[in-house]
Amino acid sequence: MCTNCVAHLIKHNLVRAWESEFDQVTYYDFDHKECLLRLSIPRYLVQINKEHSPLHMKILEDIVINGSLMKSEIINS
Repeated sequence: MCTNCVAHLIKHNLVRAWESEFDQVTYYDFDHKECLLRLSIPRYLVQINKEHSPLHMKILEDIVINGSLMKSEIINS
């Protein structure tokens, strides 16, 4: 379960992982700035809904929720 959580955090660009060349240990780094940027997402969604359409807002919302999506995944959702 913990591995799945770390994978989601990496997919959302909140955690970076790297392996040390010397001791063969995997290290993880949490990006606080990326985390704080997430607080402005609702403002972007409202702005996109005003300037474009609910469809555009839904696309961005799906990308935010999933971390990243391919074009086919956006079309199917």
